[in-house]
Amino acid sequence: MTVISESDRLPKIWLDNLEVLIADGVDEAAAVAYAKKQLDSYPPAIGGIEYIPLSDPEGADVLMLTNAACELRRHLGLGPVIISAAERVHLVGFADFVHHFGLADSLAHAGHVYLPERARYMSRRRWLAFLSHEIAHLSGHLSAEVVLRATEEGNCGATLKYRRSGMKHAGEGGDVGFIGLDEAVTEIAALQIRSLANRMSPSLGGMSLGGEDRITGYFGQVILVEQLAIQLADVGVAGWSDRVAVIRALLADYFSGSDVFLETLAEAAPAVHEFLHTLGDSEIDGEKAYALSRVLLI
Repeated sequence: MTVISESDRLPKIWLDNLEVLIADGVDEAAAVAYAKKQLDSYPPAIGGIEYIPLSDPEGADVLMLTNAACELRRHLGLGPVIISAAERVHLVGFADFVHHFGLADSLAHAGHVYLPERARYMSRRRWLAFLSHEIAHLSGHLSAEVVLRATEEGNCGATLKYRRSGMKHAGEGGDVGFIGLDEAVTEIAALQIRSLANRMSPSLGGMSLGGEDRITGYFGQVILVEQLAIQLADVGVAGWSDRVAVIRALLADYFSGSDVFLETLAEAAPAVHEFLHTLGDSEIDGEKAYALSRVLLI
């Protein structure tokens, strides 16, 4: 087994690290070369879709939010990311979007962001909320595993599996844990990205942090995480002195792939850890999360 990490090759393209499992009959040097190629580029956008070009102002929004995401990562001691508006952020017509992605508001997958065309007709505040959420996803930690096997034709066959995305963890059986937690932390990261973008370029506009801008998606999941952060700090778990320290630990895990928060939570409140492991991103999950946030967790 060979492990190749991008940690010393900045800025981040899309994968943070790739674990390469080499089967018998596969040349190791060829396998390493394949893995490096995967780290230096990202998969093409989904085929069979007629993409709608971003306008110049929309492309400028992507650039500004990406710069803000890089600044947030810098605050956490991490390197920058590259997110090209032309190559990685895509507007999709209604029929194509529903066919490929259902009724989702937006989607980040394999190094790309997909937004329905209707997003460009939303209020500016809502447009920036959706866009910053997906930029946060692309900026977060992403690790994968590739299994290389020799084919009957003598070539090299590859199977790629994602192991970690933000706070989401893929299990051996294909199940994915901490989905709701991942979306909540993504929302928290997106809010901080918008705040930083506003400070870096006030001309961006529509970035007020009052009222409406704080009420974003995954409301129940976000409220649960916020209340959990307050309670963990109140009892001094892991030396966290206040809510900000807990949120910083969560963001550090989200962007770096570490597990400090979840390991600490598993010891301090195993029942809450298990709840978060199974919490999803649906509205029903949000209602369950909100209900739990109203009780003493720690």
